[in-house]
Amino acid sequence: MLRTTLLVLTRLAAAGLIMALAVRLTGFDYWYPMTQLIAFTPYCVPAGVVIVAAFLVQRRWFAAVLTGLATIAVSLLVLPRLVPDSPAAADGVAIRVMSVNLRIGGADAADIAALAKRAEVDVIAFQEFTPDTGTRLDQADMTRFPFRSIHPRGLALGSAIYSRLPIRDAGVRRHASGFYQARGTLSVPGIGDVRIESAHPCAPTGAARSRCWTDDLADQPPAADGTPQILLGDFNATLDHAALRKLLAGGYTDAAASVGKGLTPTWPFDRPVPRIAIDHVLFSPAIAAKTFTTYPVRGTDHRCIIADLTIRVS
Repeated sequence: MLRTTLLVLTRLAAAGLIMALAVRLTGFDYWYPMTQLIAFTPYCVPAGVVIVAAFLVQRRWFAAVLTGLATIAVSLLVLPRLVPDSPAAADGVAIRVMSVNLRIGGADAADIAALAKRAEVDVIAFQEFTPDTGTRLDQADMTRFPFRSIHPRGLALGSAIYSRLPIRDAGVRRHASGFYQARGTLSVPGIGDVRIESAHPCAPTGAARSRCWTDDLADQPPAADGTPQILLGDFNATLDHAALRKLLAGGYTDAAASVGKGLTPTWPFDRPVPRIAIDHVLFSPAIAAKTFTTYPVRGTDHRCIIADLTIRVS
């Protein structure tokens, strides 16, 4: 009886692995709950090893081979994120960017201010920026960032950009879902204009919101119009989601993946569950990444992310 139960469970696990691979390859992940489940694709690699071992113990040779091939295929999809691209070009202007999901304004302002000062960041993108967030940040001393594009809203809808570099054309992108994305054009010495935007599409937390999630991701700014572009924030998507991969195919590069840290999780850090990488720094072809790091901030379940970028002189 125990042996039969083990075989059934192993077969079900193998079927789930093969289904995940099929969805990942076809990009058919726009339906709930697959929008959420596909985010855990990297965990299929160790799971596949365990499943193959279980089949081998049970002397199910064909099943072991089939599952092993599926595990290898998944590995080829996700493990390259651990391999850095070519080093960033030395000739360019360095800029350090930071992004924080404030968890409906609840993140510790003093923590954020201290980290921003210690890391000497140039620009911060905030998501879930509530009407009282600006006051609390100012009380924590954010005078290093005199230039701002601030668009506070209730719940998780608000957004902001704080910068030590001048910002012009400060504005906002309002998605049909109601989520706001602060944006502006930085004046970078030696470079000129660099567009920046705090990304935050709605989260695919149910069947109806899976549609707004795909729409919001499709509404992100393009990368291929010639002007250097930085798009950073909480994308509510991993590199295994087809909608984010489509955005990358339009000319963006993911900073974490480009420096070999593409599997570094950023959420959720408020409970002991499997964690995934949904916070990203994306940049257009005129930019390269040198480093990508995550830091804890009290009061939010997201890790703060910081990336060192090099903007090439044209």
